[in-house]
Amino acid sequence: MARLISSVFPVLMNESIVSKLHSEGILTVYDFMLQKCDALMRKTGLTFKEIEEIREYFSTQFGWEITYPGDLFERESKQKILTGIKNLDALLEGGLGCGTIYEICGSSSAGKSQLCHWLSMHATSNGSAVVHYIDASRNFCASRIQMMLESRHCDDGMIGYVMSNIKVYQICKIYELFNILYSLSKSPDKEQSKSSKRLIIVDSLSVLCAIVSNRDLNPLLCNVAVMCRDIINHSQVVVLIVNTVRSQQAGLFLSKETENNFVLQIKPSLGNYWLNVPNVRLLMTQKENGRRKIAVWNSQELVDEKSCIVQIKDEGVFQI
Repeated sequence: MARLISSVFPVLMNESIVSKLHSEGILTVYDFMLQKCDALMRKTGLTFKEIEEIREYFSTQFGWEITYPGDLFERESKQKILTGIKNLDALLEGGLGCGTIYEICGSSSAGKSQLCHWLSMHATSNGSAVVHYIDASRNFCASRIQMMLESRHCDDGMIGYVMSNIKVYQICKIYELFNILYSLSKSPDKEQSKSSKRLIIVDSLSVLCAIVSNRDLNPLLCNVAVMCRDIINHSQVVVLIVNTVRSQQAGLFLSKETENNFVLQIKPSLGNYWLNVPNVRLLMTQKENGRRKIAVWNSQELVDEKSCIVQIKDEGVFQI
């Protein structure tokens, strides 16, 4: 970082002021920017206006951007992809946040792929995002998307628009996933002029890893994690990973009461390394009459164990 000298900003920062700052341990431009304005006024004798003028100059000269809390809140609210399910959006504190890796866990009948279909349809139909659906489970069904749209009385033009903005990749090997993620990280969508956000769905990662040996699993998952983080750190992207669950006798991750009143302890598939990769892990469980419970299983951002109830119908996924 640039050292703080009088020539950095000669209009206001003379040798005397620079000496005062150095005596206070403020040696670089970075040190200066970290200080509160009132503290700088006391240490330098400069006015509030002069301090702000220097800070603005530094932020322009060295590539920083001063962001105020109100602007940051507004920006973050715009970087959400709504799910179209009100209680799920509330659970997620406004929707799926860009720059986040989400994971949906559940058994084979929990409704994970149904939810992914709904999220794909809603994100594209309202023009908020382009969807990349990486289908390793062979669960993607275009007619399912069409059924949801027709239930909303969408015309052929809208149906065509939605279908064209859901990019489906059918794969069967994890190395194919690497190729797709690399391509997405290096080649932004042409559609980004219309929508700057992207939703990348991997359905499901556990299927791709099913034939991977235990010795090779962690290095491969490490590569997946690095590539996903690279994508979300350089563009407005949400990554959604579908995963299964497995029972575990030792180590309490989640206790689920069965019909016979036994306690079944379950944890996400893919091993211990993967546990801390997703920013938000959701657990989807099946209830009666087509209802599903979606709970925050583990999160760095949300309240753990908070949940909502949704219902899966032919027309889509709806809150209860």
